[in-house]
Amino acid sequence: MNGKRFYHLVRGVLLLGLACAPAAWAAPEAGSAAAAPAMPPAAPPPPRSIADIAKLLDHYKPDPAVAAALRAQADAEPPQGADRDALFRFFWMRGRTAGNIGRVGQEIADLRRAVEHGTPGSGGHVRMLRNLASAEMHGGNFLNAVKVAEESWRQTPRNQLGQALAAEQMMTKQYVVLGDFETARKYLREAEASFARLKASRRWDENGYAWSALMERGRAEIFQAEGRLIEAEGAYRKALQNMEHHIAHPSQREAGREARLALNGNRQFREGMERALAGVLLAQGKVVEAEVHSRQALKHALERVGRGSTDAAQGLGQLARIVAEQGRDAEAALLAQEALRSHEMAGAAPESMAIAHARRALGAALVAQGKHAEAIAVFRQMRAGLQADAELARQVGSGDLDWVLASLRSGDPQHAEGMAKAMLDNFARKFGDLSPRTVEVRAFYAMALAARGERAGALTLFRSAVPLLLEQARSAAAEVETGTIRRQRRLVAILESYLKLLSEIGGAGATIVGADADESFRLADIARGSAVQRALTASAARANIADPRLAHLARSEQDAQRRSVALSELLTQLLGAPPEQQLPQIQAKMRQDIEQLKTERDRLRQEIAAQFPDYAELVDPKPATVAQTAKTLKPDEALLAFYFGEEAGFVWALKADGQAAFARVAMNRADLARDVAALRRALDPGVAAIDEIPAFDLDLAHRLYARLLQPLQPVWQGAKVLLAVPHAALGQLPLALLPTAAVAQPGKSAVPFAGYQAVPWLLRRVAVAQLPSVTALASLRRLPPGDASRRSFIGFGDPLFSTAQAQEAGVQPAAAPLATRGAFRLRSSPQTAKADSAGLALLPRLPDTNDEIREIGKVLGADPAQDIYLQTRATEKAVLETDLSQRRVVMFATHGLVPGDLDGLTEPALALTSPEVVTGAGDGFLTMDNVLALKLNADWVVLSACNTAAGEGAGAEAVSGLGRAFFYAGARALLVSNWPVETVAARLLMTDLFRRQAATGGMSKSEALRQAMLALMDGPGARDEKTGKADFSYAHPLFWAPFVVVGD
Repeated sequence: MNGKRFYHLVRGVLLLGLACAPAAWAAPEAGSAAAAPAMPPAAPPPPRSIADIAKLLDHYKPDPAVAAALRAQADAEPPQGADRDALFRFFWMRGRTAGNIGRVGQEIADLRRAVEHGTPGSGGHVRMLRNLASAEMHGGNFLNAVKVAEESWRQTPRNQLGQALAAEQMMTKQYVVLGDFETARKYLREAEASFARLKASRRWDENGYAWSALMERGRAEIFQAEGRLIEAEGAYRKALQNMEHHIAHPSQREAGREARLALNGNRQFREGMERALAGVLLAQGKVVEAEVHSRQALKHALERVGRGSTDAAQGLGQLARIVAEQGRDAEAALLAQEALRSHEMAGAAPESMAIAHARRALGAALVAQGKHAEAIAVFRQMRAGLQADAELARQVGSGDLDWVLASLRSGDPQHAEGMAKAMLDNFARKFGDLSPRTVEVRAFYAMALAARGERAGALTLFRSAVPLLLEQARSAAAEVETGTIRRQRRLVAILESYLKLLSEIGGAGATIVGADADESFRLADIARGSAVQRALTASAARANIADPRLAHLARSEQDAQRRSVALSELLTQLLGAPPEQQLPQIQAKMRQDIEQLKTERDRLRQEIAAQFPDYAELVDPKPATVAQTAKTLKPDEALLAFYFGEEAGFVWALKADGQAAFARVAMNRADLARDVAALRRALDPGVAAIDEIPAFDLDLAHRLYARLLQPLQPVWQGAKVLLAVPHAALGQLPLALLPTAAVAQPGKSAVPFAGYQAVPWLLRRVAVAQLPSVTALASLRRLPPGDASRRSFIGFGDPLFSTAQAQEAGVQPAAAPLATRGAFRLRSSPQTAKADSAGLALLPRLPDTNDEIREIGKVLGADPAQDIYLQTRATEKAVLETDLSQRRVVMFATHGLVPGDLDGLTEPALALTSPEVVTGAGDGFLTMDNVLALKLNADWVVLSACNTAAGEGAGAEAVSGLGRAFFYAGARALLVSNWPVETVAARLLMTDLFRRQAATGGMSKSEALRQAMLALMDGPGARDEKTGKADFSYAHPLFWAPFVVVGD
């Protein structure tokens, strides 16, 4: 067996082991390595699905004979009568094989026996000691690892500078894992001294790039452990570039087996750097770049060692985590399953650490999908494997919060309670009562007690744990890190359970008032907006902040937060080691450093809040109480807030006079999604003829009204304006189209759809506006009136998404004639759901928006030359470079996109003209990052081609996120479409809306929209141009109800 070395994840911290293949560092290549090679051009975004990975895995068929051979080598008996040197090599190679198939305990034992038979100071003995140090580290024996690594360093001849550099880099890493950064830097300085001497050596031209790669990796590992992620990214990139160059220029000194071993080791190092770079990018929230490098590492591993290998399994596992962080749960589960299969194909034993971690990851991915029974089966397999090795069970732990959650969702609260209680006792002993992990487990224990009906005990634990959890979530919210989506989902599960308990305290069906209503109102706003807030915080961290003072403060705060989180994670890992493997003095120093970083972070946050309150409110909004919210309401307004959990729904109603109530409703998130999808089938039918439009289900719509609005009607009735804070699928359905009374389905009439004019829609009773969050209302109400001297309008529309569309547009008149009155033409919407890979060119053009923008601009007195940006002018560059702060209405008549719609898209965006059509005009997207950097002073921002129907509520969340981003940029309200509109009806509706606002001073936006909707609904409808007879009425809600006002 060759001496190839596998890289390991050490307790969740990506600290790569040293590649110790024979001659791996003695055989790099010609060419000066004085500087890293030039940065390669940016890679294209990865496909939006993993279909290409699935094909790649099918291509690299595993060879069962390889796994069988590895197991046979690991089980081989020592040769009888062998001499000392033969036994040394036997135990060395058998230990390496055992490690490669996940038998960490055997690997350590065999390598220790190799020490007994080796010759100290020999090259092989030194390399074997480095193998043993890495194995001890992987096995959780941190101090043993350091002692062995130091012995390896001492035995390395000082005149072998390449080997000395490798040993010093390994010592740097070992002390980083221990949290002893002072000693780690000492060895890094030793490595830098060796590196400096190597530059003057005769073999620099041959090996310089390999040595440079090793040096940069040492720097990167310290940066990463300290939370200095930007510096770590730069160092990993340099290490990767240097090794790429080294691999591209193989040594002329080596041939045959020696050259193959050297190339294998170098390629494995490259894969390790690709995974390390992907990990540090993921820790910064750069998920697209992380996926690019993780995919590349996986492809390289498959090419080098095939499907049934530990390296392929590690690549699949990392890619699963990156995909999960994007909310692609089904794909994450598939990749996690394939990672487990690769470990098994590689010969990993059921009781190995690799299999245990792979099963835990698969179980978590299944829980995220809601496949709780399957997850429990996987967790049980994990526990069965761990029972065969007590030490492994101690390191991995048999309890798991995802298992607890799966048990609760599967109706087994007794098992959930037992596991949560055992984990709570263990974590409190190891980490202390106030550590984030202990607090989270305490909240899960409260969930289990609540599920068992032990309300008093659960309430006590919730009231103890939830405030700490929320504070910890706020502290971690300043930076996107690996696992953020998983923690956010756990927090939401905890808050949902607490909400359900609070609703049950008053009894079944009771309307709750007082302190419990206030507490639930605050918690729901946090849970409701957690995913949106996470996206906004990530965008704010990436956004190009124009104010240099704010940019400096924000970056400094993010740096302090990153470093605090990194040290806290490392400390937690160290505290999980056996007492004899810990260094109390080092851990005390880490605690001191963490507290200093937190103090600095809090000081910076206070300074940001004092000097830049709008930014502080964006990245860290404080949940509003009932009393605070009531003060922001006008006398004729009422606020309705909704939340839908896994088991139940909740609604709150309040008015300016202090009336407030909270009720539980018999509808959970899945129930709501089913009903909204059924209603939307008549609103987003995707048909081409009038007689194909389905009837709107009035009975179902009224039942939804009766469930959601009627219970608290005594509070909100009499209001002229309802401010609704929707949640989940309710964000895809305007409340205005719910009937307030049961009504029969209209029969056929001479004019299609005219019967809907008699329906008692909620719209006839009250105007409705939508809010992205409760806290957004106070921010909007603080905005001063806009400058009366602003220009009236600017519009961007009819963008061109491909050269084919540009050619098509070039042969058409610049202003296409209006559609024939009475024609039925639904606006196109993106259809990328079934595409494995999708770019801008797949988006359908929206030529009707050309007329829409021109007509609205005409109503508002716009100058076509200065205010209308169509086709080749509708670019990202035009939006970002135009002064939008002097416009009352800013309109984007283009597709609204959600994360995952197109390759590499990880945030909400508006699609603009492609760079394929107009070079140098941007990337074709106005992302949420870009919106945050805009300077607006707009009464309206119009998004007239959005579709909120994306799966899992992503469309509604995208609107909510874009809404808050536009509000931060200076907008007062958004006008947003919920489904593809009928072009003529949409144009009539919007022109009427803006005419009414211009003609009637003081009319609220929601009332102006209500009146325009009623006029369209009750009007003459679409008429045949030749006969003048009515073709159909616009009373079907498909025509009059697509738009909602979001904001004030």
